Amino acid sequence: MMDCRWDKTLSWSHTLKYLGVVFKSARNTVVTDVDETVRKCYASANAILSHVKYASEMSKLFLVETFCIPVLSYSCESLNFSRKQLSQLNVC
Repeated sequence: MMDCRWDKTLSWSHTLKYLGVVFKSARNTVVTDVDETVRKCYASANAILSHVKYASEMSKLFLVETFCIPVLSYSCESLNFSRKQLSQLNVC
């Protein structure tokens, strides 16, 4: 027979990662953390641009649009961003 005691403790965390989206606890609400998304976008753009030095500008643009824009736009339609967060995403 299985032991079903509930004497386990849960530790508190200020961040939660769910399906690749990072949520942070704020004063009264939970907000989305876009810093990791921005870092991933810059990392993928740098990885692409460091390997295609002699490619045409159109090829570089195609690769960046194909691999970096999905990183930024993943789950955007289901999240509420602040003006500051939208500005950060637009700069990318």
